[in-house]
Amino acid sequence: MKRKFLAVTMAFLTAAMLCTGCGSQAADQEQTTNKIKEETGYKEREITYPKGQPFCMARDADGKPIVFMFDEKHITQDSMAYKKYVLEDGEWNEVDMSETNELLKKNKISELYTLTETANGKIFGVSNTSTGTYVYALTDKFKAYPDAFGKKPIQSFAVADDKSVLALYGEGKCAINDLKGNCIHEFGENVARADLVNDMIFTIGTDGSKITVYNLETGEQEDEFEAQGQVTNQGVCYAVNEDGEWFAATEKGIFLLENGKMQEVVPESVMSTNALTSQAWLNYLFVQGDTFYVDYTIEDDNTRQDRLTVYEKK
Repeated sequence: MKRKFLAVTMAFLTAAMLCTGCGSQAADQEQTTNKIKEETGYKEREITYPKGQPFCMARDADGKPIVFMFDEKHITQDSMAYKKYVLEDGEWNEVDMSETNELLKKNKISELYTLTETANGKIFGVSNTSTGTYVYALTDKFKAYPDAFGKKPIQSFAVADDKSVLALYGEGKCAINDLKGNCIHEFGENVARADLVNDMIFTIGTDGSKITVYNLETGEQEDEFEAQGQVTNQGVCYAVNEDGEWFAATEKGIFLLENGKMQEVVPESVMSTNALTSQAWLNYLFVQGDTFYVDYTIEDDNTRQDRLTVYEKK
């Protein structure tokens, strides 16, 4: 449930003079940064989550952001409970989760790693414990799939739809499995991270030099894009808009993936510097028209903060 956020006089005078200089430089830097942001055509603001503690983000069938929140009032020692909100027109609207919560309670599911909603509106949960990684169907009726990700150690995973999952194995290979763990497609080489958006799988190699896109249904490569210097340890996330265009977000900005390259849409200068530190990770990118939403996790030894930022045209 827990988620992981001088002393002599001369010395004093010298320090004071240095601080005065630093303050002036900081003010100049702030003015410069603000001017850059004004000239980019995009502005940034933070969206406040609903009251409570966020559990995880997801996207609905239309690509709108979903946040699952802990339902503190209904969590027990034996089972978890959650609230679901969908972001529409800048407002969080709560959606009924009673059916899913009842299945969690009835089947005594007391620990989940993530929740996902598939394109047809089905909710799945994944638990990742010392005994294995389990997939749970949590709509209409409960069903557990203990072998969906196979028997090999996995680096990351995602529920693709109500019939299959995406697994990234330790040796840098990706696979689409059915819910019994049978491999449908295997693809990729030296993959560091794999993400699923709609019916496309986006991968980044261990050297960070290119993004490769695969078709979920066929496992065939669709395209690849040069990414040298644009992807860092802070991660990368992807989105597909209503016109089928592909986008990627990194700490270096938000990019359109087109003609084999990452073409800048929202520059790095607009991204919040306080979120993009060595302790910040990018989790999700959402796009609606000309508006982008980026979900971050910022954490240190003692705290964890979830942050949703919107980038919209002025």
